[in-house]
Amino acid sequence: MTWKLIFHNGMVLRVFLMQDLAPVFRLIFLQLVFILFLGMKNIYLMSEMYMSDLQQSKAWPTNFVFLEKPVVDIWALKLKDALIERFPDYHFSDREFSYISTIDVDNAFAYKYKSFVRTSGGFINDFFKLHLKSFWDRLMVLLRIRKDPYNNFEHILSLGKTYNANTIFFFLIADYTTFDTNISATKRQFRMLIKHIADYAKIGLHPSYYTMKNSALLKKEKERLESITNIPTSLSRQHFLRFSLPETYQNLIDLEINQDFSMGYASHIGFRASTSIPFYFFDLDFEIQTPLLVHPFALMDTTLNDYMGLTPKQSLGRTKDLLKEVMAVKGTFITLFHNESLSGYLRWNGWQRVYETMLKMIHKHVN
Repeated sequence: MTWKLIFHNGMVLRVFLMQDLAPVFRLIFLQLVFILFLGMKNIYLMSEMYMSDLQQSKAWPTNFVFLEKPVVDIWALKLKDALIERFPDYHFSDREFSYISTIDVDNAFAYKYKSFVRTSGGFINDFFKLHLKSFWDRLMVLLRIRKDPYNNFEHILSLGKTYNANTIFFFLIADYTTFDTNISATKRQFRMLIKHIADYAKIGLHPSYYTMKNSALLKKEKERLESITNIPTSLSRQHFLRFSLPETYQNLIDLEINQDFSMGYASHIGFRASTSIPFYFFDLDFEIQTPLLVHPFALMDTTLNDYMGLTPKQSLGRTKDLLKEVMAVKGTFITLFHNESLSGYLRWNGWQRVYETMLKMIHKHVN
């Protein structure tokens, strides 16, 4: 099968997926890897099986399977086999499969601890849109008769402990905007929640929508999180996965954030940099390898549910497929879920089972 990488300037590079490494392929292997790592911002990937014209590029996520394979990792193993054949006495260190569960906390609570204006607006909105269940649930939660549906952090921590999952929580602690709707970081209950989670799991910053090119705002939010946890913040994932290369990464480095988990697609599952293995960001502006370790994630809950319109059962099938791909290359499988999706509330009914079944499969494989 032949694939082609089409860049923003129209340049086409053909890639042949072969069972064995041909001599020409060996020569361009490192160049291809470099292109895939650095060209992730401006590359369109498409298969000649489905696409014949660049004008169809908008349709590629629904058809394309190239993204769902850690191509660089597969190529690296083939190169390793070729080198072993050529240099049988050389010893290669073995890599082991690993898993990281990341949880974005965009809304720590569905109904509790919000301002009077937001709460009143919620009631009015539910009433006029006939969202009777939401109206009733909101009332029950505020009357302390029912637990807030998004407050499922103890359950998530319990699952992580049961299945020995390395879990990281990314908290959005921005000022309120149209795109940043978590409760205020001045709320004592929210601050106590963050402190509590930090005692049992790793904590990272979830920089707000407008931090993509705003270093001052990014610094403000980082310092806000550190004032709550009293721990230096070194992990980050951009809200809505909004980042601009190299500006966003340069700003993270300036603030001594050394690990980023934003590398992935919102609209499609798979490997945005064609690898499942974390790699250090190479800054082309300064032509240096930076200390920022980029962690590519393979799938996100909202991608499966909202963008791809899959049921929990279908999503579990696609998750298994990606998991097998990463296990085959002994890579790092990183998933992105939200506390909202793991609540099973309203449109997320049944999604707790997807997450827990996935954890069971991974735990069984590792042990």
